[in-house]
Amino acid sequence: MKNRSRKAAGVPIAFLAAASMVMTTSPAFAAPQLDGVDLAEDTVNSLVFTPETGPIADAGTFLQKSDGSLVSETDNARLIIESGDAPAIELSSDFYEPLRIDAALPGSVSIADKGSAVFESNADYSVVPLPQDDGAVQLVTILDSSESPERFDYDFSSTSDVTLNLQENGMVIVLDEAGGWLGGVASPWAFDSEGTAVPTHFEVLGSTLTQVVEHQSGDFVYPISADPYANQNLWGSSSIDFYNGDQRVNLRLSAWGASHQLPWILIDYGWPEALGRSALMKSVLTSKASMRQQFDCHAFGSAFAGDWNLEKFRPNRTALWSYGVAIHHCNWTTSYRY
Repeated sequence: MKNRSRKAAGVPIAFLAAASMVMTTSPAFAAPQLDGVDLAEDTVNSLVFTPETGPIADAGTFLQKSDGSLVSETDNARLIIESGDAPAIELSSDFYEPLRIDAALPGSVSIADKGSAVFESNADYSVVPLPQDDGAVQLVTILDSSESPERFDYDFSSTSDVTLNLQENGMVIVLDEAGGWLGGVASPWAFDSEGTAVPTHFEVLGSTLTQVVEHQSGDFVYPISADPYANQNLWGSSSIDFYNGDQRVNLRLSAWGASHQLPWILIDYGWPEALGRSALMKSVLTSKASMRQQFDCHAFGSAFAGDWNLEKFRPNRTALWSYGVAIHHCNWTTSYRY
C-alpha cells in the first residue's frame, strides 16, 4: 500500500462564486500553502469535477449565530448544526417531524477562507458540511492518510423511534414509528484526489448508519473524500396555475429527490408530501382520478420527467396509464389510448 498525497492547487471555477466557495487562483511560480481548514475547503471544491458527487457546486454556506451554531434556512426547510463539541445536525421541514443526525462531528468548527464550515479531528480526517437550498446536507468527510478511520457512524433520531431501511441501490430511507417518511440518505460514494473510486458502502444497525470507506488496503492518492447526502423534502417546489381551461399542479423534485430514481418512493411518500403542501394542492390533486394517474406515470419516468405538470383537463384513464406511454408520455388525451 502506498500513502500518496496530492499537493493542493487552486482551481478557478467561476460558477462556484454564487455558492461562496470560489477556489483561489495560484501564481504559476508557487503553489499556495494552505492550513488544514483551507486545504479541506480546497479538496471539497475540487469534487465539482466528479459528477457522481452530487450538487456540490450548488452548495451554500452556513450563517454562524452568536452562540456558535450554524444555520441555513430556505422557504420550507431549515438546517441547524449545534454549537459545542460533537454537535448534532438537525434537519427540519414544514412537512415532516425534525430529523436529527449525530455525526460525532470532531472538535469545534472553523470557517475556511471562502466560507466553508470545517470540523477538524485529531484522527487524520475532517468533515465539511454543505447546506443545499432544498434543505439537504452533504457531510463531506475528508481522509488525510492511510491512518484515517474506515468507519464513520451517524445516529438518527426524531420525535418518535426511527427505522433505517437499506435499499438495493445503496441508499437508506428513514421512517418514523408509524412507517411515515422522515428522510433519506443517497447512495454513498468515495473518491481519492485523482478521481479514482474508493470502495464504500453503508451498513445499518438499529438507528445507526455507518459508512465504510475501504481505503487502507488500496493504492490511493490522499486526501480521499466521502459523502453521506441526506434530506427530508422530496419536492423542491410546487405551484398551481391554469392550463387549457382547468387547474394544473406543477411539481419539481428537489435535487435530493431526483437523485435516487426509485419510483415507489415517489408513489408511496412523494404523493403524501405533495398533498401536504397546501389545502388547495390537496383539493386539486384529489379532485379527479386522472391527477393521481398522471402522478404515478411521472414517477415511473422521473429520470426524464423534468417538471411534473399534472393537468386536470385530462380524462380519467379506463385503460392502465402505462398503455401507450411511449406515445402519450403521461399526457394522454383519451381515456383508453393516447
